Amino acid sequence: MDKVIIFDTTLRDGEQGAGGSLNIGEKLEIARQLEKLGVDVIEAGFPISSPGDFQAVQLIAKEVRQPTICALAHADPQLPLCFGHTLAIPVEKEPG
Repeated sequence: MDKVIIFDTTLRDGEQGAGGSLNIGEKLEIARQLEKLGVDVIEAGFPISSPGDFQAVQLIAKEVRQPTICALAHADPQLPLCFGHTLAIPVEKEPG
């Protein structure tokens, strides 16, 4: 049987609307509720955008265990390094 993967972007896209802003505690609570709903993948934020988003992605990755936690990035060589640090993964900068 085919499986539908639920990929939720609420924690990142939800702040894109006018006046949309969530603090770290609100993001963690939403992530926990998404986990209870059985969401497969949670896009937790854009960690390079601000220290608050960095901390939120890091906290969600530590606290929410069932879904896969991912983050938005773009083709800047520093972004994979930043996301790796949110998860406390030892990441080395590529030579050159």
